[in-house]
Formats: sequence, structure tokens, C-alpha cells
Amino acid sequence: MSARVVKLSSIMFNQPAMRLKRLIAFPSFLILSTLMLGACDTDQKAFARHFDDEQSGINLLETTHNAEVAINRFFKTSSGKKVVVSKFEDLTGARSQNGTSSVVASSGRILTEYILMKANTKKLYSVLDRSELAGLVNERRLAEQVNADNEKREINAAPVALRVQMQGRVAPIIDIKPLKVSDYLIYGAIVGYDRNLVDDGSGAALAGFGVRNRFSRDQINVIIQLVDVNSGEIISTGYASRMIESSSVGGSMFKFLSQDRLIEFEQTQVINDPTTRALFLAIDGALLRMFTDV
Repeated sequence: MSARVVKLSSIMFNQPAMRLKRLIAFPSFLILSTLMLGACDTDQKAFARHFDDEQSGINLLETTHNAEVAINRFFKTSSGKKVVVSKFEDLTGARSQNGTSSVVASSGRILTEYILMKANTKKLYSVLDRSELAGLVNERRLAEQVNADNEKREINAAPVALRVQMQGRVAPIIDIKPLKVSDYLIYGAIVGYDRNLVDDGSGAALAGFGVRNRFSRDQINVIIQLVDVNSGEIISTGYASRMIESSSVGGSMFKFLSQDRLIEFEQTQVINDPTTRALFLAIDGALLRMFTDV
């Protein structure tokens, strides 16, 4: 009789505890499911923003023509003009978090030349290179030396009576044309890199399960100037800025399966906007403004 009472008392005592666990477990499951669905939705939006085939990466570089119309409109009235991207500086001094490299790629000049070349579909102007002028001059000197050596050989091989007459008249092996002089110079600079204009995040944990997300936004600012070589006058200036967004979504689990068994799991996905893409778009926008306002 006493054994039955003990057993019955044990069952009566365990039932409220089991009900309490169920009451805790059910809301925990609902809250955790809601958090996970919200995290997944944020993750999908971030993924779509960063990796949409029509809006990012090299596809965007190939299909962006925002400045093309303005550039061709300007050079249509002065066809045959020559332009040089003289210099594109990084004036921000912004460094990466570990301080070993600059935040922005040093490709502003090449990206500007790329946009000008892609926009020149009607061949209304020429883009000249001055970035490796020293190397270009050295190559021309080598060509002149080759021509001089050839002339010397030809003269020495000719009869003595003709050598004086042949001086300066031997056809050169390499035809060196004069370097072209530009009509316009383009100067560009990254004038600002503003960090963490927006920096927020959230997270929650319940019963050993947790989710978190974070979002930040930087801004890159570009100014480009168009200078007339004949007068030295700055005839137009363009400014543009672009946002660089970064987002992360993560989850973790810390749970005791039994007194001597523990499971721990953590995963985080970070998605960053390409800085070079933002720089390209900022340069494109600055060129559009500069050639529109000229």
C-alpha cells in the first residue's frame, strides 16, 4: 500500500514539472522560429542586394552608361579633341582595420580611363596615357637609337663618294610619330571616406539558442575636375558619392543534452559591398555631373 502511495505521489509531483517544461518549450520554439525566420529574411535581402546579377560586379561595369551621353554631348561640339586623365589621388588617408593597406583601391585613374574609353563609341575624342610617360620616352629613345645605328651601317656600306649625301636621308626602320598633346586634363580625387554612418544590430537568445544580425554603412566621396590645357582654367567640376554597406547574420546554439554531453554550434555570414564597385559608380556619377555642367 505504501509503495502505491509513493508511486502515485511521484506521478502527481512530476506532472506539474512536465507541464511547466512544455509551457516553457512551446513559447521558446515560437520565439526562436520567429527570430530565425527574421534572420533568414534579412540574409536573403542582403544576398539579393550584393549579388543580383543585373546590379553588381562586372556586369554593372559593362552595362553602366550614365556618363556616356553627357561625355559625347560635350565632345560632339569639339570633335577630335584629346583628353588625359592626369592624376587620381586618395586624399582620405583611410586605412583598413589592421592598418596595413588603404581602404580604397588605387585604381581611380584606370577606372576613369575605362569609363571614357567605353563612352567613346562614336570616336569623337582620344584618350591619351601619361601615367607611364617616362617609360614611353625611354622606348622612343631606343627606337631613335635603332634608327641611328641602321643609318650608320647603311652609310658605312655605301661608296665613299655617296656617304656625305646619304647622311640624314636613310629611311628609318622604325617610324616614330610625334607625341600628341592633350586639349583637356582630368584630375580626380577621393576626397572622403566616412565610416559607420549607420551602425546597428540586434540579437536575442533563449534556452540556449541565439540569433543576431548587424548592419553598417560607409560612404565614399569623389570629386573630378576638367581643365583646359590652353588656358589652365578649371572649366567644370563634378562631385558624387556612393554608399558601401555591410551586413552579417549569425546564429548559435549552446545546449546540454545530458549531464555529461554538451553541444555548441555557431555560424555567421558576412556580406560586404565591393569597395571598387562603389568607387566606380562614384567616378561615373562625378563624370556625369562634370560633363553635364560644363
